[in-house]
Amino acid sequence: MLDKKVFTILLLCFGILVSLLVYQNFQKEKELEILRLQVREGYSQKQNQNGKPKDFYKDEAIPNTIKKRFAEFQNCYLEFLKENPKQSDGFILTDFQILESGKLKTVGIVTDQLNNKKLQDCIITEFQKLEFPEPPLKTVEYSTYKFHFKKVN
Repeated sequence: MLDKKVFTILLLCFGILVSLLVYQNFQKEKELEILRLQVREGYSQKQNQNGKPKDFYKDEAIPNTIKKRFAEFQNCYLEFLKENPKQSDGFILTDFQILESGKLKTVGIVTDQLNNKKLQDCIITEFQKLEFPEPPLKTVEYSTYKFHFKKVN
């Protein structure tokens, strides 16, 4: 009877060990795929503004996609200024998820220094029109983007 218990425990430990090794291998494969993509993209070991290694997708592809439609986001701010001429500078921090296909899954407002629901709704509406490049690892990507608005006389 004791031998069956010991055997069961050993079998369970072996199963856990194999599971950990499979998971570790999966993580290493994911890291290798990222490195392969970075080499293919001509990636260099530059650092982003936070001193972290640069992630081409999050540091370049996402912001560039947003900047291509910046005129529409600017129009949201100009409409806001028409109704709120005394308010001027501030930022809106958005967070969003991008599906494996590059389509937007969700978008939300994290912080709004201008504290205006109509402006938030306009930003979200314009954001929902964006289509991003497919994420490199074909996984859902989470990201943030901060819009800095400043009134120019």
